[in-house]
Amino acid sequence: MTFGKRCKEMGVRPGMGTVGDAYDNAMAESFFATLKCELIDRRIWKTHTEARLAIFTWIEAWYNPHRRHSSLGQISPINFERLNVQNKDDAQIHKLASSVDNSEPAKTEPSIACARQINLIENTQEVKNL
Repeated sequence: MTFGKRCKEMGVRPGMGTVGDAYDNAMAESFFATLKCELIDRRIWKTHTEARLAIFTWIEAWYNPHRRHSSLGQISPINFERLNVQNKDDAQIHKLASSVDNSEPAKTEPSIACARQINLIENTQEVKNL
C-alpha cells in the first residue's frame, strides 16, 4: 500500500514539502519542539479546554512577546521590534538632517550595544522572576 493511499484512508493529509528538503519545515519543527519541552511535557491537563488555554497563553503571553529567539540575535520579538523602530527613526532623522544641510548622509547601523543592553536587561528580569 502506498503512503499517500494509507494517509487518505486514515483521514490524514501528508506534508507538502519537497523530497530531501531538510529545511522546508525546520521553523515549525523548532517551534513545536520548544512548545513540547517548555510547556506540554511539564504538566497534565484535565480537559482539552484547559490544555488549549494553556497553549494559547504560552504562545501569546510568553513565546511571541518575551522569549528570546536565536533567529533574532537572542533578543525577544518585542525588543527586536523596538530596536528596529528606533533604527528606522534614527535613519529618518539622519536623512532629514542631511537633506537640510546638504551634507553627506550619516551611516545608520544597527546598534549592537543597544541589543546587548536589551539582552542584559532581559537576563536580569529573568533572574528576578526565579
